[in-house]
Amino acid sequence: MRKTTCPFDCWDACGALAEVGGGGAVPLDGDVTTYREVILRGDPDHPFSRGTICGKLARYPAFLRSDARLRNPLLRDGSNWREISWDDALDLCARKLEQAVRSGPERILFDLGNANCGILRFSGQRLFRLLGATVTTGSLCDIAGEKGLVRTTGACLSHPPADVLNSRAVVLWGRNPAATNTHFWRFVQEARRRGAQVAVVDVYPSATARRADLFLCIRPGTDVHLALGVSRALCDLGLVDEHFLDSHTRGADDFMRLVSSLTVEEAARACGLGAEEVRQLGVLLSLKPASIWLGMGMQHYRWGPTAASFVAALGALTGQYGIPGGGVSFFTASLTPFQLDWADPPPLRGIASGHRTVRKPALAADLLAGPPHRVAWFQASNIVKQAPDSGAIARALARVEFKVAVEVRMSETAQLCDLVLPAASFLEFENVRGSYGTPWVGHMPALVPPPPACRPEPEIYADLARRLGCEGEYLAEGGPDGWLRRALAPLQRYGVTLESLRQQGGAIVADGEGHLGQVYPQLPFAGGVFPTADGRFHFPGPEDFRRYLDLRRQWEGEGDTAHYPLHLITPKSPDRINSHAHARSPDHVCGTADDGAGDGPLPRARIHPSHLPGGKTEALLATPLGRVRVRLVPDPEMKPGVVVIDQGGRVPGMIGINALVPAGVSEDGEGACYYEARCRLER
Repeated sequence: MRKTTCPFDCWDACGALAEVGGGGAVPLDGDVTTYREVILRGDPDHPFSRGTICGKLARYPAFLRSDARLRNPLLRDGSNWREISWDDALDLCARKLEQAVRSGPERILFDLGNANCGILRFSGQRLFRLLGATVTTGSLCDIAGEKGLVRTTGACLSHPPADVLNSRAVVLWGRNPAATNTHFWRFVQEARRRGAQVAVVDVYPSATARRADLFLCIRPGTDVHLALGVSRALCDLGLVDEHFLDSHTRGADDFMRLVSSLTVEEAARACGLGAEEVRQLGVLLSLKPASIWLGMGMQHYRWGPTAASFVAALGALTGQYGIPGGGVSFFTASLTPFQLDWADPPPLRGIASGHRTVRKPALAADLLAGPPHRVAWFQASNIVKQAPDSGAIARALARVEFKVAVEVRMSETAQLCDLVLPAASFLEFENVRGSYGTPWVGHMPALVPPPPACRPEPEIYADLARRLGCEGEYLAEGGPDGWLRRALAPLQRYGVTLESLRQQGGAIVADGEGHLGQVYPQLPFAGGVFPTADGRFHFPGPEDFRRYLDLRRQWEGEGDTAHYPLHLITPKSPDRINSHAHARSPDHVCGTADDGAGDGPLPRARIHPSHLPGGKTEALLATPLGRVRVRLVPDPEMKPGVVVIDQGGRVPGMIGINALVPAGVSEDGEGACYYEARCRLER
């Protein structure tokens, strides 16, 4: 058995034990070649996953042995694909890139995804930065919420998952750990067994919400109103921590005047709640200690940063910051402890780069706004399916002369490319990753060799750099081994080195000395000290509330609510990592929640029974961008006016459900606004 770490884009970065066998014959290049079988199980010594892994990771080795895995470079030949050699593939890439550099390096587009969260994924970014390429910025995930927390606390820092065991009350706000963060959910359940009360704020009855002591099902996008309503309830009930406000905050007076302008009843009506529900949440948050755990849901609107800042204010009003079992936690960036300057070199001498960028959430619009790109390169990225308005992205990419995907499978983005290069998996080359849900840095050793025609990304780019005449610049600073060591350099003072990770499999990296923002503090904002200019928590103010109202009015004015009266919500699925689903697994893994996911012939649309069109079980779901037939799943716990379809699955006749979601960009951070989609159901 050997230790490894899950590479997936997930909170947990679980530890796993790998059993490597000698069987598992799979067909490669028309012959039967032995590819060593790997079985993954949970590592009982991992401090957070504690011996279990989810089915997605357990199933991954079976996917690698299946016909779904890419095993040879593929070149588009009309509407078909034909296999070509690596030499021919990279020679072609080098010619296309050289031509593009001569016409202007900014006409090369590079997009990096998170299919493998190991830090050597930045090897591709290193090469394309050397070439002066255009790169994608912003986030399809978490940036809006991060920006909102930075406004208030100065840094986006999370308590370790096990700290929830110290909480008397736990509030999961727009977060569904029973389905998408299963190891944290186990800590929450343990906290509840010890007497903690668990509340959920969400826009639909998620698997987590169904297990909560208190569930507030709010209208989509009304998180700011709820935070203000709870704040008013805390004031009315005399539950505000005045000492914390006086000693550790700034802007409290203006915030309190804003709170006093809105009654609990007014805020509750805006959210579609009863006033007593709002007061109940306030009482829970007044317990010491009480913790709020934010998820991705509350920040997928153009006012997402403001929403996060108002929720963060609840932790200050109740004095929960800087104490065990308290705080307002979202995530801690998985790259926080690493030094990554090696991944962002200046362009090669003689290449004048305009440092152009395009925004991930508005990719189609930004591509069409400038001159056509000559080359588009996608590494471990299925952005065509994952970004909003997928159809527009596909149309915009049709203008690009030559498109390449580096992938382990034929994703929807790869299907639109001209050349697909098969990548090695995380089991097949060494890497290191951090975690955005835990203070953990994990090692991923090379456990088995890749199939003959699959190659690690750093090796692909080194070979391509040699053809482009910049191999020396690309491999400077020691190449992959040196880049790993440089990335880990800030952690040496904690005894974390590449050698120690190779020996131990991973390490907790927690800073007990208060160096906020450098590594993971054991207790964020200890003593009520924040990494802001004055060391205090900064409350949002009336101008922030006005901006929120203006953005809501702007959104409402853009939508045709008469023709599209329902609100489409597309949360993550428990059965997929974004758009990647694997074959079913045996039963020896940590189960995921049954939350309505599946790759059936029609997407499942969860709705309130009052929206069933004539009692039908199927309907057309339409937005201004198109329509798709869906299977209706009535649920009396759903809020009227809301339709929920898990993202990432197959959708007949279109790239994915995001083809129906309009592109939008958050007020700060260039985040995706998935939850602003309006829809209707047609018989």
